[in-house]
Amino acid sequence: MDYTITEASKLLKISRVTIYKKIEKLSDLHNHIVVKNNNKYIDKKGLEIIKKSLNETQHCKEFTPELDNKCKEFTPNTSETPIDKDFVIDVNLFTSMQTTYTNSLQEIINELKNDKDKQIEDLHRQLNVKDTQIQSLTDALGTSQRLNENNQVLLQQSQQKILFLEEANSVKKNWWEKMFT
Repeated sequence: MDYTITEASKLLKISRVTIYKKIEKLSDLHNHIVVKNNNKYIDKKGLEIIKKSLNETQHCKEFTPELDNKCKEFTPNTSETPIDKDFVIDVNLFTSMQTTYTNSLQEIINELKNDKDKQIEDLHRQLNVKDTQIQSLTDALGTSQRLNENNQVLLQQSQQKILFLEEANSVKKNWWEKMFT
């Protein structure tokens, strides 16, 4: 059964944005995505891949309190006493957890940087569209103003013609016409 992104987000109790990020990030997931009518659908195996990825991320988050406790317990051995085996295991565990945690943080930082870059690109694209719209409106306004000026000139010319014709009519009448009109 295929699930829409919205259905998958509700099932996994995560946001749709997180699912889209997982689709971009996880190459194993690409074979489990189907696009129908401009909608993306994820099959059951794809949901399992996302769930596994989320569990790994959660596992890294769970290491943090344990790492903090191990760091507090750590004190350098300055005496001549032999090193305790449990201590060596704890240091190895600490190193392993620290590496995992560092890698997880680096992935999160990279995702945030990519998101920021995409947002900047989107904003630049929107700005270019707005600039184009403003230019179109400016051109239309200029055309409108020129047409208005032309109309004013034509109106003034027609008024002058009317005055000229009225004056010409009154001048051409001879004294007979003036008397009987």
